[in-house]
Amino acid sequence: MGVSFSLSSKVAMKQNSDIFSEFEINRPGSPLIQCASVCAQSVVCYGVELCNTKPKCCRLWGATFTNDETEQVTIKCARYTKVWGCSHPCDSFDSTGVQTLIVHGRLMEVYKCFRGNHMWTVVQRRLGGSVLFNRNWSSYKNGFGSLSSEFWLGNENIHLLTKNGHTYLRFDLMESNGECKYAEYRYFYVDTEENMYKLTVSGYSGNAGDDMDYHNGMNFTTSDVTEWYSCASVYEGGWWFRSCYHSFLNGEYGRRVHWGTLTSNVLSLKEVVMMIRKP
Repeated sequence: MGVSFSLSSKVAMKQNSDIFSEFEINRPGSPLIQCASVCAQSVVCYGVELCNTKPKCCRLWGATFTNDETEQVTIKCARYTKVWGCSHPCDSFDSTGVQTLIVHGRLMEVYKCFRGNHMWTVVQRRLGGSVLFNRNWSSYKNGFGSLSSEFWLGNENIHLLTKNGHTYLRFDLMESNGECKYAEYRYFYVDTEENMYKLTVSGYSGNAGDDMDYHNGMNFTTSDVTEWYSCASVYEGGWWFRSCYHSFLNGEYGRRVHWGTLTSNVLSLKEVVMMIRKP
C-alpha cells in the first residue's frame, strides 16, 4: 500500500529525543519530496519536519508529533504526518497543492500529489458525488469540477501533459468496504482532439486488476459525441468505451464508478484518484 504525507503544523525548530535522524538537503529538486522519500522508505519513521534553514534541514521522527506551540522565531519547521493507505490519497502533501504550470506555451492549473515516492499530477478525482460527471464533449475537453475536491482535468490538458515523452499512469481505488487497491501503467498517452483523444495505455502492475487494457486504442466518447454503441449515453459519462467497458470511473457516483475486477460492475467505488507523472 502506498504512503502519503499530510501537512500537520508549523512549529519552532527544537531538539527532541524522538527525532532519530536529520540531514541537510543540498541536491537540486524539491526539498519536500527528498525529505519525505527517505521517511517513506523507513518503517520506523512516523513523519518529517522540513525546517527553514539554509540549506533546508530534514528531520525524521520516530514517534507521533508532540503538541509544540508555534513560537515567534526565525527558524520554523513544517511538519508532515506519514499516512498509510489511501483513505485520503492526496491530502495536502505538497505545500502548494494547486500549482500553475506552463505546458507547451499555455498556463495550466493542476493538483500535485505525492504517492509511492513520486510527485504525481492528478487528472481525475472522485470523492463524494459533489460534481456531476455526465457532461458533453466540450466539458470533457476543457475540464470541470474543483481541483480541491472532484474534477476532470480536461482531455486537452491531458493530451498536452502526455504528448512529449514517456508518461506513467496510476489509479488509486477505494472499494465500498474501504479497502484500497491500485493499478499502475508504464505507458499512457491521450491523442489530439482531431483523433478523438484516442487512448494508448499498457504495462500494467498493481493489485487492482488490469481493467484498462480492454480500452486501449479506443476513442473518447460523450453523450453528444458517441460511437454506434452509444455507451456514453446509456451509462451517462465520458470515457474510452469499447462496447461498453471493463472500467468506467466517470459514471454516476454511488451507482456506476466501476473497476470491473473489484466491483464486477455492480458495486460502486468509494474513492478514485487518477494521476500521471514523467519518469
